[in-house]
Amino acid sequence: MSNKIFISISKEYCDLQQIYDSGQCFTWDKTEEGQFCIRYKNTLYYVSQTEDGLSIISDDEDTEQKMIYYFDLNTNYQEIQKLADDDKYLKTCIEKSKGLRILKQDLWETMLCFLISQNNNIPRIKKSVGKIIDLFDGFPSPEQLQTVEQLKECGLGYRDKYLIAAARQFPSVQNQLETGSYEENRKTLMTFLGIGPKVADCICLFALHHIDAFPIDTHIKKIMASEYPEGLPEKYKSYAGILQQYMFYNDLRR
Repeated sequence: MSNKIFISISKEYCDLQQIYDSGQCFTWDKTEEGQFCIRYKNTLYYVSQTEDGLSIISDDEDTEQKMIYYFDLNTNYQEIQKLADDDKYLKTCIEKSKGLRILKQDLWETMLCFLISQNNNIPRIKKSVGKIIDLFDGFPSPEQLQTVEQLKECGLGYRDKYLIAAARQFPSVQNQLETGSYEENRKTLMTFLGIGPKVADCICLFALHHIDAFPIDTHIKKIMASEYPEGLPEKYKSYAGILQQYMFYNDLRR
């Protein structure tokens, strides 16, 4: 039986459209009615935005608890945003994207998505992820992924071998990743075939919630050169990943 719950939070501090467009999640679909179908740990949550909250329908009895966790709703982003009060550039970015939040996504699912993301664009990533979900009737477990041949129809190109290698290695380090520090986890992730610094930082930020992780892609590299040539200010570093999303989103949406 479907459960319908309502979580009160201003759209100003949790904007589904901004999160959808932010490049951190590849398992959301948007309906013609503006509802978001969110897949989390192979459970579907149908989420609608209102001015004062989120209306959520799901078969999961623990929907409210899981969605508060998933959207990181117990963290006060307003306080973090105040760090940029004297930074004209970053403050402008935040004003345009206040509703962004860092999702707490499933580790294995996030690893697969960001392995697919390399040298790729968001529409193609979502298409490939969708094909994998259709093929396996949900995200495949590491045990279900055995051969490159299974993935031939998913449009992964050379990335298919990364997913198979990850499936073989992941079970032996899963607990280590779920309990390790940012530095430890970044180092462990870069032992996986196909995972370099940027993808490791994305996994650390969007799945392991190391909000001090700072993924650097072409957008951020350009921003750092023009706005912070001497490096990110020290006061930002504990929340670097959250602040990075405001910068990235602003540059992406130009």
